Amino acid sequence: LAGIKPLKSGVNLLYLYNYLLTRKTHFESQATGSTFKAINGKIIENEVVPLPPLAEQKRIADKIDQIFDILS
Repeated sequence: LAGIKPLKSGVNLLYLYNYLLTRKTHFESQATGSTFKAINGKIIENEVVPLPPLAEQKRIADKIDQIFDILS
């Protein structure tokens, strides 16, 4: 997977991580390679990530963590 670095400050990395997980199937469908599938920077750089205000990103990320804690 290509490295990802937010271009905009005010991005909660846990929010970004969880958002990208929701796009996993989409990214995998665009992966290339025969020995192993690679997701390059071109695939990632065109992804539009919805960014609510930072406080809302944190609330969403915290809620996801809370739900996963209950499930495990």
